[in-house]
Amino acid sequence: MPAVIFTYFNLNTKYISGICIPISTDIAFSMGIYFLFSKYLNPSIKMFLLSLAVVDDLVSILLIGTVYSSKINLSFFISAIICLILICIGNKVFKIESLFFYLICGLCLWYFIHLSGIHSTLSGILLAIGIPTTSYKRKYSISHYIRKFFSIFNNFIIIPLFAFANTGVSIDSNLNLSKYPTIFLGIYLGLLLGKPLGIMTFTYISNLAGLSKKPKELTWISVFIVSLISSIGFTMSIFVSEVAYIGNMELIGVSRICILISSLTSIILSSLCIKTFKELHIL
Repeated sequence: MPAVIFTYFNLNTKYISGICIPISTDIAFSMGIYFLFSKYLNPSIKMFLLSLAVVDDLVSILLIGTVYSSKINLSFFISAIICLILICIGNKVFKIESLFFYLICGLCLWYFIHLSGIHSTLSGILLAIGIPTTSYKRKYSISHYIRKFFSIFNNFIIIPLFAFANTGVSIDSNLNLSKYPTIFLGIYLGLLLGKPLGIMTFTYISNLAGLSKKPKELTWISVFIVSLISSIGFTMSIFVSEVAYIGNMELIGVSRICILISSLTSIILSSLCIKTFKELHIL
């Protein structure tokens, strides 16, 4: 739905490459809002919000890896496929549990994907698919050891650096937002309106069709709150904008401001709705 709204405003413009900007969810900020109001919220919301944010960001990374890829180099692409096949065979056929094996294969996979012209972020998802998630001989799976090893680096180094690098909003006095109304409306409404509308619609249809089942203790008001919180794009959306408009600092600057305004609006609306619904005893 966010992509549909962005496309509606930018279909026949040169800004359409930013279609993936309003899709992302900032996991850190979204979970921060949840923990801020956790005493007012149903505990079931946490898992729903976390799953939703992870899926959103995975979709964003997949789209970055495909939509924003340059001309494909077939020989390097085939080499990357061979690396992925080796990883999968090592896991499923030979049941290899060597960290060294997956490290070397993972580096080769990243290298060949990078040289193939496909965005290298895709290599992370492909490697994660191939790594063993069940234990064959060890007490825990390779995936468990990797998560445990990288959790400290991820929580205290990678995520803070990512946030620091992607939240620098430079407000240029010469930057005129009125020159880019379609970008502003596409990003702002895509995040603020498209995300909640899309989540509510597809959750309801999925529940109605029997594809998923909403827990009894989780009300539709709670689902709506999750959909509002998930509209905080912030760092992930800024990252996507830098890839979408690479080399055009003016469009990146406009996108950053739009994302910042939208994220602040989402935070305010989420906070107001939680407090209001709690006072009305419907949350």
